[in-house]
Amino acid sequence: MSGSGKQDLVQDILRQFLLAHQTAMTDLAKAEIPAEERVKLLASLSDAFNKTMSSLAKTSPILERTGVASKTLELFAGLTKRQFPQHIAAVLEIMDAFGPELEKLGDG
Repeated sequence: MSGSGKQDLVQDILRQFLLAHQTAMTDLAKAEIPAEERVKLLASLSDAFNKTMSSLAKTSPILERTGVASKTLELFAGLTKRQFPQHIAAVLEIMDAFGPELEKLGDG
């Protein structure tokens, strides 16, 4: 597979994953579930996101830049979970809205 073909494939996989992840985050933000369960689900989504980004970053130079953004979001979510659990719903809402901004990293 040519370099550009491989890059297109990686970007397509990433785009599909981000759409699924964003949908899950939106659903989680709207779900009427106990905070403890919400935190567990958020941690699971974060883990899946990080593993996917790590795997894709190994095949795409563009994704190296998103690795820093991903780690930053992971640390922010972890801090919120530990120190400000009452704000988890707001963080989920903000992270959901921030997804399209992260996609711009691949454009530049």
